[in-house]
Amino acid sequence: MPNRTLTLAATFAVLLTLFAGGCINAPLGDPEKSAASEKLNGWYLAGTPGPLVYVLAYDPRTYLITLYSYEGDGAKAKLQSRTTCKAWMTSVAGMDVLCCKMIDPEWDFYFPGSVHFYFRIRRPDGPDPSAREVTVLNDNFLGQAKTPEELAKMITDNLKNPELWRKEFGPIVLHRATDKERENIEKLIRALSPPLQEPFQFLDYLHDIH
Repeated sequence: MPNRTLTLAATFAVLLTLFAGGCINAPLGDPEKSAASEKLNGWYLAGTPGPLVYVLAYDPRTYLITLYSYEGDGAKAKLQSRTTCKAWMTSVAGMDVLCCKMIDPEWDFYFPGSVHFYFRIRRPDGPDPSAREVTVLNDNFLGQAKTPEELAKMITDNLKNPELWRKEFGPIVLHRATDKERENIEKLIRALSPPLQEPFQFLDYLHDIH
């Protein structure tokens, strides 16, 4: 499982930064039957410059994925968006599919209810065993499905249908950050994120407002 899913959990986040189009309300797969690995924790990239992705195994079954899109570089970088999702892996018609559920509260104002996105994961040709090719399943096409069973059937019945894929985004190859890339990521995150607060500072804030 770890080899097959080395970049599954991080894949979705890169692509979501490229679009905010339709969404799918029907879930796919069962996170209770999936598996997550702490070995996948860390930073991922789809290129330089490009979106930043942080993967954290939340429990033995699911991941929390945080993604950053930004402009600029280094200490001058400016945050465009920061998004978090819960993710798990399933298989449909022999495909590895990354299933992602948005959990940021802000999404409730744009897409009330559960919001899901799905991605096909494949290993591309090349020497990097951690690389994965990611293709976006077409949320506009699959949005017609109202239940998980309908969604799985639509995918299975349309494997050769070009409408199944979001072709405008094309496949993207994601790789795990190298030590050198991590140095640059640290500079970016310090520029993109507000200073961290000690937990007790937040408790003091709660005390003050009472």
